[in-house]
Amino acid sequence: MTWHGLEMMQVAREVCGGQGLKCENRIGVSRAAQDISATFEGDNTVLLQQVAKACLAAYARYAKAGGHFDGALAHLSRNCGAGGTAPASLGSLLGALGTLHALAVVEANGGVLLRGGALSPADAAAAHDAVDELCAALRPRAAELAGVMAVPDFLLAPIALDVVAHNSRARP
Repeated sequence: MTWHGLEMMQVAREVCGGQGLKCENRIGVSRAAQDISATFEGDNTVLLQQVAKACLAAYARYAKAGGHFDGALAHLSRNCGAGGTAPASLGSLLGALGTLHALAVVEANGGVLLRGGALSPADAAAAHDAVDELCAALRPRAAELAGVMAVPDFLLAPIALDVVAHNSRARP
């Protein structure tokens, strides 16, 4: 998550252009705080191996238990369909987001997958096209997805609001 957080903070800063550099929008400060978390508990590669080992063990227990996660991963049994409580519309949205993430990972690692023969040039192009199509399909639900995070208004930086009005010389 720390690697992902760092990457997302960098993307956020870049897509905001010059606004991403303004202190009042807190992207730089947030990125600096996130940067520390990438090495706070030690090398991320070692931590990743430890988490992967725990997840694989949990998955083995899941398979033996007939499709039910336990412990810290018990909530996954509800996204995976075992006694789930999410409405069907949310299930399709989560499925689309999961597919988008998987395709984005394939796209980001396309060079390695092409060199290793795991992906053909046509498959790489199809993954890229599918990412664009899923983004277009999800775009109308962007506000809904952002709303799920329920960020309190006092935490929103000016860039999350009406940035044109905020930067106007006529503001009080």
